[in-house]
Order: sequence, then structure tokens, then C-alpha cells
Amino acid sequence: MTHARHALVTAAFALCALGSGLAFAAPPIHAPWPCDVERQITQGHNTGSSHSSDSFDAWAWDVGLGEGESVVAPYDGVVRAVEDGFDVSCGIDGGCWRSTNHVVLAFDDGSEAQIMHLRMGSTGLRVGQLVRRGQKVGEIGLSGQITAAHLHFHVQNAMCSSEPWYCKSVSSSFVDIGDPGYPERVTSRNCELPQACIVGASDSLMIDDSSACFIDAAGSATWDRYDEPSDSYGYRYVPNTNGDATATGYWRFRVEETGLYRVEVQMPWWDASAGSSSVTYEVGSGTVRTPVGPINQIANSADWVVLGEGFLLREETESYVALSNETPEAAGSTLVGFDQVRITRVGDYVPESCAVGREGTEVEESGECFTTTGENWFDDLPGGRDGFRYSNSTAEANAREVGTWQLNVVTSEPYEIWVHVPDAAETTNAKYRLSNGYVDLELDPVDQSAESGWIKLTRSGGSDDEARGWFNLYAGLPASLSLGDATGEPFHAAGDERNTVVAFDSIAIAPAALGFDPNALEDKADDALDGEWGSARGGDEGGCACRASARSGGGSMALALLGLLALRRPRRRRRTTSTR
Repeated sequence: MTHARHALVTAAFALCALGSGLAFAAPPIHAPWPCDVERQITQGHNTGSSHSSDSFDAWAWDVGLGEGESVVAPYDGVVRAVEDGFDVSCGIDGGCWRSTNHVVLAFDDGSEAQIMHLRMGSTGLRVGQLVRRGQKVGEIGLSGQITAAHLHFHVQNAMCSSEPWYCKSVSSSFVDIGDPGYPERVTSRNCELPQACIVGASDSLMIDDSSACFIDAAGSATWDRYDEPSDSYGYRYVPNTNGDATATGYWRFRVEETGLYRVEVQMPWWDASAGSSSVTYEVGSGTVRTPVGPINQIANSADWVVLGEGFLLREETESYVALSNETPEAAGSTLVGFDQVRITRVGDYVPESCAVGREGTEVEESGECFTTTGENWFDDLPGGRDGFRYSNSTAEANAREVGTWQLNVVTSEPYEIWVHVPDAAETTNAKYRLSNGYVDLELDPVDQSAESGWIKLTRSGGSDDEARGWFNLYAGLPASLSLGDATGEPFHAAGDERNTVVAFDSIAIAPAALGFDPNALEDKADDALDGEWGSARGGDEGGCACRASARSGGGSMALALLGLLALRRPRRRRRTTSTR
């Protein structure tokens, strides 16, 4: 191939974003065993036996790792489920598969990695823990339904209903080894990113295709390299395809701080006829994956092209720029080039709504950041921080009425959360659930009948930080706190004073490092209802936990007030505010 010397020109290029569809596999997972280790695939996907096309494991792989060998994370994620306490094994039809030591690693797009047949006591992980790609998550053992030591791996959608940790496999492949089948031997390229691939908060990072930050994904294409010894121009290239890509290059990196970043790519140095006039790049960081194109590599030969000025890149997940050789041109008629990228921080992340700032934030149940499911609620009643809502407890397995406080934190770090309990609350078993964007955490039940005022949420059985009320939340990834009416306390017929009240009031949230005291928030109405708590609790003829809704019109509010005026029970003495 011939080239003419070309002066480097920095150029901004008007690009067409291709919408929300993804051009590449998501997430870009790697082989789940250590870098540079070669192992045999002992069973591929859809290959018969236990991985037949009609089984849960149709898209699973078995890898010939021996007892004690390490298993590593295929991508950055959070532990949703982990078990390493079993020392049980049986044959393929032995029926002990539930005794399999495993790690389920949640990705923020709703998919998960299923890693099975680990050795007892080898993980050291806990639910909610962030792990990085390439980090050890366990060792191979002989747990569960197994005939010989091996790793079982597949990707699944989150939280299937039948078995909380083991779900049906979904179509997937690996960035570094593709879709290997038996008896193929493949070498993992799941290598840790070096420090040179980290973008500092005030730095600009340039990544060349020849650096350790770049990986040419496994495929059927043959990669070639062009070097020009007399200057800085050097790049890799592959023939284009029309249809499915046969080669994809990833420039991989991390950012030290979640924020907005400019991403630029350098076009290869083409002559007038060699390159493609229509390539598509993708910038990815967690669930935020943006395809950009088409870009004419010939017209911008050796120039820098700006893909965008404000990409949201997140610190807890690996980011990348990707380019495949799929173009609309006739297959093999052009070349697709892979050269340098440059990443520069240009601004802070600012949530569009429901922002949780660095100084401590109150989220009221009367505001737009509180939403409800279910049609019947008692709304805007006196008392609480500035009024409150309530529903009646039920003993049903699933909540009928759920209130959710939406949260968007501006920095990724541990946060403390308090809930305000009005004096009129009665349930002894309020079950709050925190979703941090990766996993849902069941928090310690709150006895709303025992205390009023601010109560700090905690989670026993997790990490030491969670036990004291420190929860990891991630900037750029919406979080939520929810409370339902399924408390285990039965719902009785309408008008029965035995019904108990679940109260929904303001919450307060602040970075744990701040040492925030919610009692320092401005004073608001905290007076409980005058008179005795009413006996009419809502309901219908079938005994369901239905509530009258203040939002449905004056008649509904009138029903609520009638219930409050039905004097059946002495009002409890006002309780002391607590920051437990």
C-alpha cells in the first residue's frame, strides 16, 4: 500500500449519532481465567449433552481448569450472589446442583455472569462488592453436579424467578476468545489494565493501537500493521465486511473520576483509494454506550476527529472506544484502520433530576422524586416532615403498594440514608430495599411503631460498612430506595382497627464522609394527627389491601378523613426523635 506524507490537522467533524442501539456486544466480557493462560474448552455452547439447544445452558461454556486454579472477573461488576460453603459433589444426574459454589456478577445493563463449580472457601467476596475485570473471584473445586473439575460460565439476565442465582443463559461471546467450541484450546487475554490506561481527573490520555490499552477482539479477520519509521504514523487495519463484523478493536481505559469527557480518534494515514468512507465508532462506559458515525476515514486521513464533547464516563466501570470492520460498502472493497484515541475530561457529572449533592439532601414523598405503584393511597396527611402518606400492612409475599424515592448521586462513594418516621406509623416490620443500579439490597427492617423522627438504615449480614449504614452508590447510575406494604402483618377487612399503618415520609441522604446529621435540616411540620388514629384502614369486599387515593379527587380525601375521625384507639404518646 502506498502513502503520501500528510500534515496532522486537528479537526472537529459533524457526526451523526446512530441512536440508542448498540453496535457491539454488551458488555464486552473477557475470558474468565487469568491472562496468558491457555486452556481447553471441554464443552461449548449448543453442543449437546448438558449444553443442548433447549436447555438453560445452551449458551454456556465449560473450561478445563483444574482444582485450585483461579477464576477471574470477565468484566467490571458487582457481586449479586455468592456461595462458597459447600463441600458436596455428585455425578451428572446426582441431583445436588443446588449445592454448587458460585459467584453471580451483576453488570449495570441488567445482565450477569454466572461462575460455577468453585472450591469451598475460595471466594472471599460479599454481596454488593465491586470487582474489576481480571480480579480473582474464586478457585475451581468439585462442588455441585460435576464429573470432573472445570469452570462453568454463562451470561444470564438478572433475577430469574425460579432460582435466584441460576438463570437461563443468553447469547453472548468473549471479546478476546470469541465463541470457542470443543476441543478448542484458547489463551485468555483478560489482562489487568496498566496505570498507563488510567485517565486522571485533570489529564488527557492518548492511547495508541500498539499499547497494552488496545485489544484486537477475536474474530476471523487477519490483522495487519502499517508502520512509517520516519514519523509517528503507524496503525493496524483489516478488510471491511458487509454484514456481521469479523474484527473489532477496543481501546480500553478507566477514568479516576466520573464526569464528562471529550473523545477524539485519529484516522489512519490512507491513500486516496484504500480506506473506508463509512465506519462507526462506539464509546462505552457501563450502560452508556453511544455509537457515532458514519465517519469517512479517507476524507479525514491522518486527522483527529472529535466523536463528542460530553460523554459520561464512570469510574467504577471500564470504559472503551470500539471500532468494528462492518461497513455498508461491498465486503473486502476497503480497509478499516485502527489508530490512536484521546480522552480529555471537560466537566463534572450533573444529574438531570433527583440530584443528591455533596452537602446532604432531603427527598420528600410529596415531590417528583417519589413515585408509587398501586392505585390506592392515603396522601398528604398532617404530621411527618411536611405531611406523609400511608398504606396498610399486608402479609402477602409480594407488595401491592410500593413507594420509591429516586436518587442520582453526583459522586461515586459510600452514602448514609435516613428515613423519617411520623408518630402515626404502626408497622413493626417496614422492609426497605436499596437499589444501587447493580444489585438490590434488603435492608434491616425498621420498627416504625417504636420510634419517630430520623432513623438511619443499616444492613446486617453484609459488609462492616453496610452494618453501620454506609452504602456504595455510583454517579451516573440511578439508584432508588423503596418500601412496600408486604410487612407480614395481615390486612383485615375495611374498618378493622387491627390493620397497621406503613408510613412513607421524607428521606435524607448524604456522603458518609460528610458526617451529616439529618436533624440539622430545616424544621418542618412534625406534628402528629390530632385525636386518635382512625379505625377505617381501607379495603374492599374481597379483603385486598386497597387504599383510598387523595389524588383521585375530593371524594377519596373525604374517605381518608372519615377514617381518621373514627375514634377507636388512644393516640400513642409522642416518641423521642432518634438517629439510630
